[in-house]
Amino acid sequence: MMNTTAGIALRVLRARLAEWQYDVGFEGEDETLAWALRWFCAKNALDEHDDEDIAERLLSREAARGFEPPFQVYSMRDPLWAEHPYKAAHTTVKETISTSGCGPTSMAMAVSTLLGKAVLPPTLADWSNAHHHRDPEGIDGTYDSFFPACADRYGLRAERYDMEGERSFDIIREALT
Repeated sequence: MMNTTAGIALRVLRARLAEWQYDVGFEGEDETLAWALRWFCAKNALDEHDDEDIAERLLSREAARGFEPPFQVYSMRDPLWAEHPYKAAHTTVKETISTSGCGPTSMAMAVSTLLGKAVLPPTLADWSNAHHHRDPEGIDGTYDSFFPACADRYGLRAERYDMEGERSFDIIREALT
């Protein structure tokens, strides 16, 4: 069981990261919090293992925010998470965010932009796997069910729209306005 001092420190860490627009997850989601801290360190050019520098920057007025308006952009090949597993259950192939994580990465960009905080691709890849939105055979990648379920998790709504050639951009524009 966590001692009181560690519990207070964890609450402060969670609160400060959230203030700087990093997704710290829901209570008990320690891996989401860990990814938020990694992203904070990367954005602030800090060593992940230098607790003093991290604490000083968290408490400063000059830390880099997790979200960069107007749109958050992530790459599947970002070195911070490129090799993070996004594995299909029934394959022996080593699948990672850089090879198979286009669904979680694109959704992370959309959710981050809509919420104004950094929701990261590895967090959504792990959530997708845990909630069976990843094709276990590795053929279809991320199931379409992932997008509305993930949106709902963050209090958003996602709908599927069939694209119609040249009219596709008009359909998207209409749906967003």
